[in-house]
Amino acid sequence: MTELVSVILATRNRAASLQRALASIQRQTYSYLEILVLDDGSTDGTFALLEKIAAHDQRLRILRTEISLGLASALNQLIEASRGVYLARMDDDDWAYPQRLERQIAYLEAHDLDVCGSWYRRIAGWRRSTMRPPTEPEVIQAELLFQPPLLHPSVLMRKVVLERHGGYRTDYPHAEDYELWTRLAPCCRLGNVPLVLMDYRLAASQISRQHNASQSEAAQRIRQEYLRRLGIPHDTDEATRHARLRAPQPIDTLVELELAGEWLGKLASHFPQEIRSVFSRQWFLCAVRAAGLGRTAYRLWASSALAADAPPLRRAMLWSLCTLRLRYRSAPYRWLEPLVSG
Repeated sequence: MTELVSVILATRNRAASLQRALASIQRQTYSYLEILVLDDGSTDGTFALLEKIAAHDQRLRILRTEISLGLASALNQLIEASRGVYLARMDDDDWAYPQRLERQIAYLEAHDLDVCGSWYRRIAGWRRSTMRPPTEPEVIQAELLFQPPLLHPSVLMRKVVLERHGGYRTDYPHAEDYELWTRLAPCCRLGNVPLVLMDYRLAASQISRQHNASQSEAAQRIRQEYLRRLGIPHDTDEATRHARLRAPQPIDTLVELELAGEWLGKLASHFPQEIRSVFSRQWFLCAVRAAGLGRTAYRLWASSALAADAPPLRRAMLWSLCTLRLRYRSAPYRWLEPLVSG
């Protein structure tokens, strides 16, 4: 039986890119869908554009607010207005490949998932990189200790799951998706289709760059809460250390790097051996943040059991960064960031 998909999209002052994003949804091979767009207080031509598109496609329904609600509240309104069995997220400057929804529904049902993202192509100016987040629910549950391994605008979800768990919370600004995944992961199955199904565009005006401070603070709270949800024993210092593992600042002392490695080793002991690679990668990323300390940081990283299975390319990359004393988030580092973090 074919079930209705509700595509939900919140937009504000993005008329220039919105039409292309909507066109990619209109051309989906899975055609039994409704497209819900909330114009979140736009002051440009967004609403007029939506009315023009809706006049030629009855699947499009428009919601409008005079004052911006913010993404979490806007999405909750869209969920409440939706009629579908599935909810599909979409952003106003991304591009969904024609078979995205068809492939995701098939994968979600075949693997008994509740939330399903996909691999994607990341576009940042002239740079292109293919992102392959983990596909298995068990690996995703471990990855959530550090960052969200599902691209928010790529996900397809069962509506009943979001209704049961209360939808998006509004008190985690610019990290509402991360909070939701950590709330769902202990009791639901999250996965990613191992196919590139959309283009995700990074622009200077995007939330992840405009609101780094508030997003980072919210993410730190989420990491600490997720530790408690998983029942992993920790003291106050370890909770603080864990919250800052993915802080967007350099690691400036060998002591800080060593403590991060000890904590990651402790975390890894609570998960099966086959998920060890999750913690090994985080140890590598901590060492990248410490590369400005030079080769001593490399030797400390290499001495850990978490580095034992590191592939040669990863070793060579970190050795080069440490030899050059390339400080994390410096201008030269930003050029190499897609290679390091991809």
